[in-house]
Amino acid sequence: MDIFTTICPNCSSLDIKTDFQYKTLSFGLRNLLICNNCTRRFSETKNTFLQGLRKPIILVWQILNARTEGLQLNA
Repeated sequence: MDIFTTICPNCSSLDIKTDFQYKTLSFGLRNLLICNNCTRRFSETKNTFLQGLRKPIILVWQILNARTEGLQLNA
């Protein structure tokens, strides 16, 4: 199973496309996806550990990358 595969949280379909992009409160861009089978819309972070996060995803990526390179959390 590919970890980047997006499935519909409603019907578990793989037939997903991007509906549009929206800005979060902290100016991060997120995609709103639509399922072609059940026509439900959902965020790209639905059912992930990023759900409800208000920070840009790129900031989370930079922090995780710094941690894997050995930087301390306080740095």
